[in-house]
This record gives sequence, C-alpha cells and structure tokens, in this order.
Amino acid sequence: MTDFQGVDVSQRTCATCGEMFPVRDKRMVYCSKSCAAKACYRRKMAADPLPLSTEFTCARCGEFVPAKKKTGPPAKYCSSRCREAANYVAAKARGTRYKPPPKPQLAVVCAQCLTGFESSRSDARFCSRRCLSAWGRSHEKGECSIAECDRPIRAKGMCSKHYKATMRADGRLKNPPWDDKAKARWRARKERMRGDSDAETFSFHDVFDRDGWVCGICSGPVDPDLKWPDPLSVSLDHIVPVSRGGKHRRDNAQCSHLRCNVSKGAAA
Repeated sequence: MTDFQGVDVSQRTCATCGEMFPVRDKRMVYCSKSCAAKACYRRKMAADPLPLSTEFTCARCGEFVPAKKKTGPPAKYCSSRCREAANYVAAKARGTRYKPPPKPQLAVVCAQCLTGFESSRSDARFCSRRCLSAWGRSHEKGECSIAECDRPIRAKGMCSKHYKATMRADGRLKNPPWDDKAKARWRARKERMRGDSDAETFSFHDVFDRDGWVCGICSGPVDPDLKWPDPLSVSLDHIVPVSRGGKHRRDNAQCSHLRCNVSKGAAA
C-alpha cells in the first residue's frame, strides 16, 4: 500500500516501542493497546507529574521503609500485618467487629482418599491427619530391626512401638499418668480383646464409693489411704470371675481388699 507521494505505508514504526508493525488502518500509530496506554500515561505524567519518594513512614509502626512503587497513590503501611492491625483498631473504635479478608481457597484432591477439599495452602496434599498418617504407613519401606517384629519403620530402624519404648527408657518421652481413667480404659480394652463386646468403661472409684468402701467378700472396711501392694489396700473384684463368664460391668464389680481378692481367685 502506498500513499499519494508513493511511499509504502504497509508497515509503520510504533511511536512507543519503535518496532515495525503491519498497518491495517491509516490512523494506527501504536502496535498494540499496551503501547497506546503507555503513551497516554506519559502524556498525563508530563502534564501533571506525581511526586516520587524513595521512602515513607508506616502509619502503624512508624518505621521508615523504601517505597515499593514509584507511581500511584503513596503507601500507608509497610506490610499487610500493619494494615490489618490498623483496620482492627479502627473497627474496635467504631464498635464493630473486624473481619480479616478471607484467604483464597484452592480446590485440592487428597493424595490418600482421593476426595476433593478446599484449602488456603498451595502445598496441601491431605484432607486430614488420618489420611496423612495412612499415606505415611503405606509408603514406609523396611521392617523393624527388633526380632520377631514385622511392623513398618518409623525412625532409627524401629517401628513406632519400639521407638517409643526407647524414648521412654532414655527419658525423652514421659509415660502417661496411670490414673483411674487409664485403668478403666485398660480393663475394658482387655475384656474386649477377650471377646466381651459388652464391657463397660467406668472408674473404679465410682464402684468403691457406691459400696461405701466396704469389702464385698469379708464385709470389712477398706482404708482408701493404703496403696498397692499392701494386703489391705483396695481392689476391684468381679462377683462372677471373668474366667467363668462374668462381665466387666458395674453390676458385676464390687469393692474388696487386695488380700481377699487374691484369696478368692477364680472361685465363683
């Protein structure tokens, strides 16, 4: 395409970036919209230039920080933490409750159960700690170095059970308190392992208080201050022994002396 003077105007030089571009209209001066916007901005800056500052004072913490941008309105806070703190103080002064802006939620598929969930973390892989533990167990390699143990390795070449036992022996892990609740859970679990699905979880002291701290075998008083292995210390006795089909339930339990419980044994 040529003009009236015979000059080829099929290509033209952009007034902003200086590159050649094909001309589709005689009025085209810029190769793209971005170059046109840059030229418009330059004209506005030439007519009314904005003050450029190299640093500013944070309105929250009062520190001098370098300006992050040279154009546009000046910043007031040095970080998002200062901005949220200032918004919280302003909302409290107005008597309203400040709600921080919600974090963007990302759609993630759990690597273990393959269910979809939303998370604000970009590196989230599991929907719960249970899935994380299950994935770790299924991807563990090797077996415990302790003889006759085929559990997967947790650390130091040992499984979780033996590793915790080593930590307790070294004093790095404290044993859980052996209180009434722990005793009740242990007893109920022991009975369920034997096949008693009707076993109850109850505190031994509830049975002792119900019986008034009186031995159900010899009808003598039981001193609650005596501790095991004193023969007259308190002990939980099953009226019908578990070995003879008795249940670990409140109605089959009674308060007794340790000596009387051992003497009774498995006798009904």
